[in-house]
Amino acid sequence: MPCGVVWTGLTMALATLATIDLYLPGGLIAGVSSEEGDLATARTAGFTVLVLAQLFNCFNARSETASAFRNLFVNRWLWGAIALSALLQVAVVHFPPLNLVFGTAPLSLQQWAGSFAMLKVRVVRTVSVETDAALSHLSAASGLVQVGQRLFVVADDEPTLGVFDATGEHPGRLHRLFGGELPDKPKARKAAKPDRGAGPSAALAGFPQGALAAIH
Repeated sequence: MPCGVVWTGLTMALATLATIDLYLPGGLIAGVSSEEGDLATARTAGFTVLVLAQLFNCFNARSETASAFRNLFVNRWLWGAIALSALLQVAVVHFPPLNLVFGTAPLSLQQWAGSFAMLKVRVVRTVSVETDAALSHLSAASGLVQVGQRLFVVADDEPTLGVFDATGEHPGRLHRLFGGELPDKPKARKAAKPDRGAGPSAALAGFPQGALAAIH
């Protein structure tokens, strides 16, 4: 869990900072011109991306193992809270008194679309695991990397690496990374399970094609 929280927070931070830079004239990322962007717009767009990321993470945080899209509409109170939060964000962006209080500026429809695009979710494929064990899924809040035509998943709750074909629908294979077995009972398993984070590394000694680094 702690590694997953760190990676999630880091991803949100990078998306927020990238958005701010995109709307700042002369930023590192080639974005808007000096006529189209300013500090207030950049700050507002970055703030909007951060809020949208937190709202989406409400669904992701419901389970350590299940997809964020599973049982998506079962909690009406959650949807109500998210709708209210979204309306308040629109008010902060477009209601002049709140612009003054929060230092924000109105965003155009294109700028709103750009904020949503920073959080774009793309389904690569639906995967299944080729195994006779009870394990039917892999949970990886951060350890999913696509290299060429293969998907590599470093599970954060299992001692295994999952390898999948990114283009086909064939089941993936599990490769054990660490020894030992986990308890079967849910509470004992949660207490004993490893907590890992993972990310791609562009250059490591001896791996000219890049590597997938797992933090245990």
